[in-house]
Amino acid sequence: MAGASGRDLILAVLAGNELSSRLGLVSSARLYSLGIHPTGVFGVFGAAYALARAQALPAATLAGAIGICGSMSAALMASWEDGTDAKSLHVGLAAADAVRAIALARQGVSGPAGVFDGRFNWYRAHVQDPAARFDCSRLVEGLGARWEALNIASKAYPSAFPIHPYIEAALLLQRRHALAIADIERIECYITAARVATLCEPLAEKLRPLSAWHARVSLQHSVAEALVTGRSDKNAYAPEHLANPVINALAARVHYVVDEKEAADKTRSGGRVVMQLRDGRVLDHTVEHMRGTRRNPLSREDFAAKFRSNCAGVLDAGAAAQLLDGLFELDSATDLRPLFGRGLPG
Repeated sequence: MAGASGRDLILAVLAGNELSSRLGLVSSARLYSLGIHPTGVFGVFGAAYALARAQALPAATLAGAIGICGSMSAALMASWEDGTDAKSLHVGLAAADAVRAIALARQGVSGPAGVFDGRFNWYRAHVQDPAARFDCSRLVEGLGARWEALNIASKAYPSAFPIHPYIEAALLLQRRHALAIADIERIECYITAARVATLCEPLAEKLRPLSAWHARVSLQHSVAEALVTGRSDKNAYAPEHLANPVINALAARVHYVVDEKEAADKTRSGGRVVMQLRDGRVLDHTVEHMRGTRRNPLSREDFAAKFRSNCAGVLDAGAAAQLLDGLFELDSATDLRPLFGRGLPG
């Protein structure tokens, strides 16, 4: 609507991603273990920074908006328990609240300046862990020189990201050895203890997820479904997959093994899968660095294939190809309205 250029958009998104990533570094506590979804709680601040950068707002207006965002930041992990839809709203709610915060600040509504470091700051209010330490210097240390945004990983599969290496390793073993599902006796996934509570337990929930969202955070179901269907894409976690007796039976043969060696190596983002076959063979594969990470980035064609897959059934092939070409040349676009302008006023 503002007629921004592609470069404007890229810089705005970069600013929002960088600062929301840095907000996640301030607390020493792992927010997932406290029932807080970081994407939602920090997303509202990141989106406000991005909007302010795109609109070239003055610092005072941005400060007011960020203060207002402090009263909007919320994202409980309660949906992890029962698979309800609320979790899937977290990103959209964060974006919508950021738009509201910016609009209010532009109208002169003020927000607290101490939202991150004041007496009643966000971290003290939300992080109910007496052992937690807060270091706000991490928000600005090396800002503009060291880029935390480079550590953001692109997702190759529609599951929780820590499940990706196990899907990858299982599919690789299946294809390399031409395995039928009946060949597989047992699958062991080596995973850090910190991820067990959200991805592997309670066991009954993980073996029989109640919804598509519930299944996305189940290590057992995700690995089993990928092996039975031979893929994991936008059609994954369909109702018929959740009720598929072959998938359910295989999920019961997927087990986790707590791997403290993996937890100790902070440079790795992978995982190990060991398959025991009914004929006595044991197959073993370790993904050292998951696809989509800085050490193993997705290729241009990987992104294009994912985009085309996601557009299938929504856009015709010609429109999807045209949009994809425009996105790959985004940095040279002088006006985004021809690319994104469908449905905008005027």
